[in-house]
This record gives sequence, structure tokens and C-alpha cells, in this order.
Amino acid sequence: MSVVILGHTGFLGSAIRNYLLQDGFSVLAASSKECNLLQADQVAHYFARVARPVQIVFCAGITRWVDDSFESMLQNVQMVHNLVAAVPRDQVVG
Repeated sequence: MSVVILGHTGFLGSAIRNYLLQDGFSVLAASSKECNLLQADQVAHYFARVARPVQIVFCAGITRWVDDSFESMLQNVQMVHNLVAAVPRDQVVG
């Protein structure tokens, strides 16, 4: 089983990635260039290629240091929505 880390370059995501790699997990770390979470078609395309079952670690987000606005909050919600729409629940291990 593989683990997909979204937001692997941030503080939390990079620490989780390193920990999982040290423990021998198969880790896929998608950059925003490979899987722009704001683009539903890109999210669907990326996860169509990921072997199932999969565990997903969601650490992606627009932080308040980048943009502290209502729009950035809506974009964070959109990222989660696009992920949930792209990956069928029965194919994700909780």
C-alpha cells in the first residue's frame, strides 16, 4: 500500500514524509505542479494513476503567511473538495 502526501514540502508534510520513508513505507509526494489541488481535473488525473488502496496525508494549504484572506480560505476548502470528489471513499484506507 502506498501513502500519498499532499503538501510534502511544508513543515508538517516534510516531517511526515521523512518519518514514513524511514519506516519503510512506499511514499508518493505530489508537488503542486503534478497535482494542483485547485484544479479538479488535475486531481482526478493524478489519483487515477495511483494504485489502490492508498492512504492520503493531507498537509496542503494556503497558509495565512502566504495569503490571509477570505479567498485563500475558500481555496483551501476547494482543495479538500477536489480531493474528496476525485478519490472514491472505498479506495482509501483510513
